[in-house]
Amino acid sequence: MPSKPSRLCPRCKRVVKGACEQCNKQRETQYDKWRGTSRERGYTTEWDAYSVSFRAQRPLCEQCEANGILRESKVVDHIKPAAYFPELFWEPSNHRALCVSCNTAKSASDVRTYGG
Repeated sequence: MPSKPSRLCPRCKRVVKGACEQCNKQRETQYDKWRGTSRERGYTTEWDAYSVSFRAQRPLCEQCEANGILRESKVVDHIKPAAYFPELFWEPSNHRALCVSCNTAKSASDVRTYGG
């Protein structure tokens, strides 16, 4: 199988194959500082208990189930992201149970929609 050709990283000007690990780590570090820890974002022990209770009532991923797939829910998703709509953080109608895969895809979509 052919490997990716070498290229010049547009940010640091190093010769790399594929993604530039150095620049990716810098971006991740900056993003983590901007984002804060889960506790700083409001995910307290009270939220942990709420999440367990919510998912007990909705054991299947709602997105997968809508597509005819049965997959266990692992995350309580904020339909409108809490980072942009903090007033909806505790609003049950803004929550849905998702699997990790669907939540990751939804989070990426949120970044494209709302910025990040």
